[in-house]
Amino acid sequence: MSCRSTGYQDGSQLTWTSSGSWAHGAGSQWDFTIHDELLTPTTEVALEECQGSNCQIVEISIDTSALVPEEGGDTPMTADSPTSEGTSAGVELTVDCSFDEPARLLSCEASGYDDIDSLRWTSSLRDGESYGGAYEYQLGWGVFVEEIFVQLSDCDESDCDVASTTLAVALQPRGDCPDDFTGWFTTFPLEDPSLLVEVGPPARFTSEGFRKGHGYFDLPFGQNEVNLRLPVDATLYHGHNYMQRGETGLFDLQYRLEFRTKCEGLLFRFDHIAEPVAEIAALFTREPSTQGSTASVQSGGDYELSPLEMDEGDLVATSVGFLQWGWAKFDHGIYDNFHRVPTAQHEQFLNATCFFDFYSPAIAELLRSRSPERDQVEESLSWCRTASIPPTNG
Repeated sequence: MSCRSTGYQDGSQLTWTSSGSWAHGAGSQWDFTIHDELLTPTTEVALEECQGSNCQIVEISIDTSALVPEEGGDTPMTADSPTSEGTSAGVELTVDCSFDEPARLLSCEASGYDDIDSLRWTSSLRDGESYGGAYEYQLGWGVFVEEIFVQLSDCDESDCDVASTTLAVALQPRGDCPDDFTGWFTTFPLEDPSLLVEVGPPARFTSEGFRKGHGYFDLPFGQNEVNLRLPVDATLYHGHNYMQRGETGLFDLQYRLEFRTKCEGLLFRFDHIAEPVAEIAALFTREPSTQGSTASVQSGGDYELSPLEMDEGDLVATSVGFLQWGWAKFDHGIYDNFHRVPTAQHEQFLNATCFFDFYSPAIAELLRSRSPERDQVEESLSWCRTASIPPTNG
């Protein structure tokens, strides 16, 4: 059976399932073989389209009664039915894959197998397995890879033949991207940048030994109530709400907000948000996570949010930091998954960039002037505190 989808949004995650197959598919097209034991007069096919955590399902019923054998009869064969004819002992299992860019579609076909129902696919693109004579997977918006590994197994009980391939891919960023990211964020998050007391650099090692890809903004003590605005058109898609204990021993509710821009792979975040606007707070339907340590260590638990599109200058929050303590600070970081600007080299820094230079030269100079020397910065971004142009391109 061959199925193709139309009318889906760019960047959607598409997943196929059917009552006629144990397998599932991904991407805009799915070809599968109806398993004998699942053959019924009607075969159901479902396609789920997801944008982040926002999903919808389309279903269709196909009349397959002509394939159902009469009682005592054999399953009828059709021109498209797979057979083992043409395969013989000694034929090597092989896998042939191609990658369509910019469609971001991986397509693979198997050959040299005896039984199509014994084929099992795995890849570096996703967890889990797929089955059948073909494998497809479409990369979603913002996913960045430089190579793809695909493995095919043909198993008969404990006896398995295995074939694999690795494809090098060169993804071309999609979306509205500038030729030069310098000064691309034309709105600074704070309405009054002169309030900044201290600015932490990106890609730094804290005194506790933690690696932090983002920087931080410290404001005067007790100056928690500030308007925090969006620096560029973006979509809020990921976040975390959690309780964190401050120096006074009291817990404060904190929010971490992750945004993706209209330029694919260019992301930014805010953390230690105390009071986001109501529209953002409403997206956090889960109870805040907690951690019992008295140290200021952020607990895990990020999750996908229903995407919220916002415009440059939109109000994000009305207060930051620890309200019960009075420490007015928040974190900020910008990340480039496609490495179009110099990024930190250590994987734990998450492709952090020198976020200073995404703002105007005057703002960048102010941020540098407020950046202390006490935190060690990874060597690849050590220039960020003193120069707007790196000695090398990362």
